[in-house]
Amino acid sequence: MECKVLTRDSQLDLYRALIMIYIVCWIHGIYWFDTANDVVKSISLFEMPIIFFIAGASQKLSKPKGVVQTIRNRFKRVLLPWYIFLVPLLLWVLTLSYFNPDLGKFHIDFWSLHTTEILKLLVTAGDHSPQIPFLNYNWFIVPYFLIACSFPIQKKILKYLRPLIYMILLLGVCLAISNEVFPAHIQVKNFCYYNTFFMMGFFLYRNIKKQYILACLPISLGIMVYMIFWGGYKTSVHKFPLDFSFLVYCTSAIVVLSALFSYIKIGYNSLLNDWNKNGYSIYLYQCFTAFFFYSVSYSWLYSIDSLILRSIITFLSLLIINSLFSLLVVRYNNIAMHIINSCVNANINRRKR
Repeated sequence: MECKVLTRDSQLDLYRALIMIYIVCWIHGIYWFDTANDVVKSISLFEMPIIFFIAGASQKLSKPKGVVQTIRNRFKRVLLPWYIFLVPLLLWVLTLSYFNPDLGKFHIDFWSLHTTEILKLLVTAGDHSPQIPFLNYNWFIVPYFLIACSFPIQKKILKYLRPLIYMILLLGVCLAISNEVFPAHIQVKNFCYYNTFFMMGFFLYRNIKKQYILACLPISLGIMVYMIFWGGYKTSVHKFPLDFSFLVYCTSAIVVLSALFSYIKIGYNSLLNDWNKNGYSIYLYQCFTAFFFYSVSYSWLYSIDSLILRSIITFLSLLIINSLFSLLVVRYNNIAMHIINSCVNANINRRKR
């Protein structure tokens, strides 16, 4: 029997790079720096479902792993970088609170951090302290880690259920949670909704013919236009906490983007390659770059009346700053990982003796 060889999907890698740029430089730019009106903000807020869709799609080309192996792999690639990140983060806040506690809208005081806030950082909780500028994006880590670790179990379930039936069950759970048929903690909601997008990517990427996607395009566009312009839909209201209308809107956005990119082939370049390889690190460390941009721009950025110009300046600035800062971040991560691996290996060798 011939063994099927798994090859990388270069376009999927580039999609991942583009969505990371979109999140860090556009979404966080327009929300953190208030560079867009409510309509543009609502239209734009489909980024996290796309990330999970791409993560699910990438599982098609991943070598199958067991539950234990997956947990180890995800801990090393998702949680360990977070704990490595916490060291410079806390040192940075300590330094800022000593030299310059007041800057624009921020009053930074390391010693005002409560024990509960430190514990939340250790468990990557999404709640953030006002003492740590711009750190309100780490909520993503827990659902991503849990969904990735649960995937081997879900694959075993799929031996007994057809993909369509499984997707209907996932959608049914989301609908039940949205209608409060049974109460659910926010982390449970995050898991159920984003797991639905994850499995959409696994089932649908490269499995749907272009003509079917194009047939769904007018309906999806119609849903998005109606929700934003006639339904008074504000995506941020429905994202925190999640509800079923968020799932409908973002599924429609996935269809629209799928139709668009079925005609577009992205060319390779070093910028996208860096954001693909280092996107998660850039995502973790973006509070540093956002604060740097804020510190040099808050005195003049808001004097620009044009939101379009303000958003373009913010996007390009964040793109450049994050791309450059990633060089330092990657080097720091490599050194930290080398030290950790050396300590682990030394401990293993000591036990063998």
